[in-house]
Amino acid sequence: MNIKDAYTIIIIVTWLVSFLISLFLYLIFKNKYKKLKLYLNLKKDNINFFRESTILNEIEIKFELPRDESCYLYNNEILLYNYKNKNINKNFKNNENIELYITNKRVLLLIQDIYIKYDLKQISNYFLDQKYINGEWIPTIVLTMNKEKYILINNSYLIYFTLLKIMEKENING
Repeated sequence: MNIKDAYTIIIIVTWLVSFLISLFLYLIFKNKYKKLKLYLNLKKDNINFFRESTILNEIEIKFELPRDESCYLYNNEILLYNYKNKNINKNFKNNENIELYITNKRVLLLIQDIYIKYDLKQISNYFLDQKYINGEWIPTIVLTMNKEKYILINNSYLIYFTLLKIMEKENING
């Protein structure tokens, strides 16, 4: 056996190993990406629906706001994850007690008995995203405020378009 035969065998073995790895990865992830394709079509429809149907209506909440402030969204059915402070999952494992308020001036999070508030001007970025959780694609919204990054799960489209409309109404660049 000469050196050309050895190189040929090495190339063929490398190609076969690469092919088998690719085939194995394809078989593992094909269902995930089929679901992603279906989810993205549904997401496009949901975005169009919520863009048209989200209307800012003032709502009454359980505490008093300053005179020039109005609440437009209240949600007590969200899951919250914080990228910067990894301990939030340990401190607030019971995500059932999280309340979100969006007013024309700020975003308020009530986590158990702790208030976290951010002025709308402190929101540097917010966008719709999706996460693959327990075999399903879930819509999420990512909020970046004061270098803290939160992921909100549940009613993501409504939260996103409410924020978008408030930012446009108040002329705030988020």
